[in-house]
Amino acid sequence: MGALAIASAGCQPDAAPVDRFEDVTAVPALVALGASGDEAILAQGQLEPSNGVISVLAPPGDRLESLEVSAGQKVQAGDTLGRLVSQAAREGELAVAVAQRKEAQATADAEQAVAQAKLEVARTQLEQARLQVQQAKEKFELAQASGGTLDLLDQQVALAESKLAQMRTASNDPAAGRLITSSTLDQQQLAVDQARSDLAAARAEARAASQAGDLAVKAAEQELRAAEVAIESGKAAMPVESLDEQIKLLQLQVDASKLLSPIDGTVVAVHMHPGQPTTGQPILQIADLSDMICRVEVNVSQLSKVKTGARASITSAAIDGSLQGTVRSISRLIGSPQLPSPNPMARVDYRSGEVVIQIEPDDAPRAADLIHLQVDVAIALED
Repeated sequence: MGALAIASAGCQPDAAPVDRFEDVTAVPALVALGASGDEAILAQGQLEPSNGVISVLAPPGDRLESLEVSAGQKVQAGDTLGRLVSQAAREGELAVAVAQRKEAQATADAEQAVAQAKLEVARTQLEQARLQVQQAKEKFELAQASGGTLDLLDQQVALAESKLAQMRTASNDPAAGRLITSSTLDQQQLAVDQARSDLAAARAEARAASQAGDLAVKAAEQELRAAEVAIESGKAAMPVESLDEQIKLLQLQVDASKLLSPIDGTVVAVHMHPGQPTTGQPILQIADLSDMICRVEVNVSQLSKVKTGARASITSAAIDGSLQGTVRSISRLIGSPQLPSPNPMARVDYRSGEVVIQIEPDDAPRAADLIHLQVDVAIALED
């Protein structure tokens, strides 16, 4: 039967580990809680800042040039904690890129100003060409109108042709034929030809003026398109945008080379000293010590007995007296306990869930001096 009892006990991996105490009321955590062994759960916990301990890192391959804080010093978010050797070089690269960007912008602005001026000239030329075409059309219409140049030339041609016809008719008349000589007919024919030539020249001149205006409009439109293309291609060819991206990248590198405090808090540990190379390990660690908690590993068989708001007492040989708190949260995640039991005979084949104890503000300063200390915790069982 004894062997059977032992085997049965071994098949209960989630049973609470049994620690033997001569007098459970002598357990400091229970005493501080003012409870008996049946009125509380005993477990192991660890003191931590509520928001954890934040490590300040630097990329490998650099070197710590200076450190401007020490352990225990309070800092504000954004405060300079130290400086890497690469910071000066990266700041120099950033300054060069910024200067290049200014020069590129100035050059681009000048080129754009020239291109814009050419564009305005092209627009003016186009307007002038269109005005020239309009004036040519109006002049042609006026010339064709009654009393206009072309109308008068038409009349001159008609009059000369009529006179020539009359003279030819008269030259065939025996009575008047002697008055019309061949020389007179030739002169009148010459007058007709001259009138026709003048009319043709006037019409050709009008057409030429109109065609010249049309060509001027086309040329001005081409100049305008060329000016617009020059502006767009000039914008596309500007190195300003690529320099902006380069500046952003260099700024990120400069920021990465600065050791700045990510939070308001206290420097709790310094792991490197000036002159040492960076390896990707923390240079220092910062925490907000105004809000302290205790993470407790409670056996899963007892986890359901823990209630939010339950009183808890925390003790350790390193703590003068005890720390008081209340259960803030109970985790749903179950796993193997990570904190070793102070009892070397305690069982380890069980599962636990995390319970977070909010330490009272009055006790937080004492807890802040013992970050990551493993402690004994007694949690009251609420009725």
